[in-house]
Amino acid sequence: MFEELRHNLLRVIEIADLSVVRRFSFVMRHGRNSRICELFKQFCINYYNQKL
Repeated sequence: MFEELRHNLLRVIEIADLSVVRRFSFVMRHGRNSRICELFKQFCINYYNQKL
């Protein structure tokens, strides 16, 4: 996508008062999860909740 933006094939268009809400889910195996899985999950949750 960044390549397309750089070559003006795509453009970002701001639309006033437009709110897009999405839900994400994590699929994890049952049982004990590794520390790295928990860190990645926490990173995703924190990043997603930042106002862009």
